[in-house]
Amino acid sequence: MAYGFREQLELGKAGESRLNGLWRDLRVVDVSDDPEWRRAGVDRLLVFPDGRQVTVEYKTDFIAHRTGNLVFETVSDDVTGVPGWGLSSKAEYLVYLVEKAGVVYLIRLPELREWVLARVSMFRRAAADNGTYRTLSLLVPFSMLEGEPFVRKLRVRSA
Repeated sequence: MAYGFREQLELGKAGESRLNGLWRDLRVVDVSDDPEWRRAGVDRLLVFPDGRQVTVEYKTDFIAHRTGNLVFETVSDDVTGVPGWGLSSKAEYLVYLVEKAGVVYLIRLPELREWVLARVSMFRRAAADNGTYRTLSLLVPFSMLEGEPFVRKLRVRSA
């Protein structure tokens, strides 16, 4: 199924705005338009009152409430071979919004990556075709992630 890049971008930006609202006591620095941070796969810096910073990658998923899966991207562009965020992001945390369920998963990204790679054969594979290239992913059931020490599930208001 083909999807429109602009549509996906707009939906993602709306999700990012919602996620920014989670961090009441922190300063949120949007670095998503900075080329250096973009290459590192970092969308936000969360700055604590003591000055400590945490790097975060945001994802918004509008069908995960039906599928029950986190989409762990392994290849961003199968024509050029660009690795997906699941393998390439340098962010410390993945903040994954399941929009229609009103759920956010806070996941330590390096631990998620290690955990997924140790279990690759357990996950279904998926491809998203935009007409020019495909994005390849592993479908990781949230039911397998919940209870893992590197995952925290939060309830938020549904949009």
